[in-house]
Amino acid sequence: MLTEGWIKIDRNLLKWRWFSDTPTLVVWIYLLLQANYEERDFKTITIHRGELVRSLAQIAADTGLSLKSVRTALEHLEATGEVARKRQGKIVVISIPNYDRYQDNRQDNGSQTADRWQTGGTDERKKEGKKGRREGGAQRRSPAHESVYRMALRLQQEVDEELAAEEAAEAAEDNA
Repeated sequence: MLTEGWIKIDRNLLKWRWFSDTPTLVVWIYLLLQANYEERDFKTITIHRGELVRSLAQIAADTGLSLKSVRTALEHLEATGEVARKRQGKIVVISIPNYDRYQDNRQDNGSQTADRWQTGGTDERKKEGKKGRREGGAQRRSPAHESVYRMALRLQQEVDEELAAEEAAEAAEDNA
């Protein structure tokens, strides 16, 4: 299980057809978090970027969802083209066909999506947005939404801290 690094989450996720379907949202974010970001060998096959090997039971155990909820969520994601499943012998590979569109981490310096997502406005506007989320949004969410919401906030905070550190380093270099 991948536990290091980060993924991008576009704010357009709020407009996504499955956003209010908690199990599908949780499974989608789980798949993005667990997908390979580079090729790796698994037993006798190569698992490519944007693919992962997981059973329904593993996904259910990792997310706290029922097996039926995971199955339905994957059916939703397959029906709308976000994922595809292919069997290779006894192994089922789940792939995210547009993974590079969602997670093009290889071109961090030139990625317009990353720039737009990470530099979403002034600090004042960010503070107002966080204040608004704290005051109203969290109380209306289900427990699964709440955990995804908290995870997204934590990830955003980490990105903000990394950007601040990079800007400080650049400023120090410019002054030297």
